Amino acid sequence: MTIRMIIRSILSSVIALLAVAGLPHRGYAQAQVLSRPRAIVLEVANVQNAFVGHLQSTLTRAGYDVQRRDYEAVLASDALVPEDVALVALPDARALPHSLHTPIEQFLKRGGDLIACGLPGWSKPLLRSQNRWIEAEEYARTQAAVAPAQPLGVLRDVPISQWARSSNEPLAGSTYEIVEQPGQGPVLHAVVGNLTSWDTISTPTLAASFAPGTDRTVFSAKGGPNSRVLSVEWVERDGSRWIAVVPLTPQWRRYELAPEAFRFYESNPQRGGANDRFRPENASRLALGIAFTHGESKTGRHEWWLSNLGTAAAEQAPLASLTQAASIDGLYPGYKSFRISDARIGLRAPSLGLFPMSRVPMPQGTLYSPHPRPSGAGFDKERHTRFVPLLEARSSRGNTWRGVPGALYIHDEGGRYRGGRWALFGITDG
Repeated sequence: MTIRMIIRSILSSVIALLAVAGLPHRGYAQAQVLSRPRAIVLEVANVQNAFVGHLQSTLTRAGYDVQRRDYEAVLASDALVPEDVALVALPDARALPHSLHTPIEQFLKRGGDLIACGLPGWSKPLLRSQNRWIEAEEYARTQAAVAPAQPLGVLRDVPISQWARSSNEPLAGSTYEIVEQPGQGPVLHAVVGNLTSWDTISTPTLAASFAPGTDRTVFSAKGGPNSRVLSVEWVERDGSRWIAVVPLTPQWRRYELAPEAFRFYESNPQRGGANDRFRPENASRLALGIAFTHGESKTGRHEWWLSNLGTAAAEQAPLASLTQAASIDGLYPGYKSFRISDARIGLRAPSLGLFPMSRVPMPQGTLYSPHPRPSGAGFDKERHTRFVPLLEARSSRGNTWRGVPGALYIHDEGGRYRGGRWALFGITDG
């Protein structure tokens, strides 16, 4: 059973509940209430049109004036205003442009209703590249051989003999060399003979590391089978150290780091306060390597490669924009939901007139559940949100609770989301 089949089975009841319960809190005029509230269904390239069409037809039958919009149309202007739009439906909330997070989050804070299929939201962020939307990981792979906007000539112009190695094991048999590699240009190739704590290499002092108008650190890298992370450290002229850690894969991948990606490491006692951050204009040296203090945990031999080192402005480094945005409970970021294992699907909301648990077969794909929140039980609890499970997953053995792959959030007028209603479904086709 696919996401379309399961959600079709319960969507009409959920949408009817949203339509009936969701109008008065927005302050619609009587004429607007008597007319049809507007709903926007986002067009999604990687979801079959049949399901998007089903969302549209179900919302239409529930009394909504439904419009299908692509990402560009929503991003072009402030299209998500609750006074004009009552509900937004996301056919695949996992694959969304990162730039859509702010308008959707603002829409929800102003009391808008939401239907989101697929969790966690923005787990496959999309970027605009060559007039199409692609997943960030695809961008990172395909751009690995592209030179940054402002290349740093250190890999080509500074002999490795002028770099400085630092390690707790000086005799570990580590080697660092700069080699030419087709498609990647000059490449820093590192082999650490026996990692027991840290092994890094640092450039000599660099003049004007960041060109005017640039503050992103850009490079491509890959790791050997035993190497999972790479630490990237900028040292400022005052001696303060700022370190970022990136995951390595066996394939070349592009990395773009904003100044906020670098965390202060104990060094200059006058730096590193609550409002302090790495200042690219003061960068003087760059160190690269692996260390137990910054993500790596495997001892023994390690190997990694780095190329296309340079800097860029914000608009030239879209990966750097994928920093964590404001949280949306149940939807974003990833820790707001969890993966369900060893489960079959059953229903939790018979009051909606839905079928019993025994009639719902196991769906295809991976299930995710938002973390349960308080229900409407109790008296005078001063809670602003009521959590209503719609689908309940239980284990194939022992009937043990495993999660809630379908849930309804009902917010009151005094909370952060001003009376909005959300239906979240953590069911996917894989």
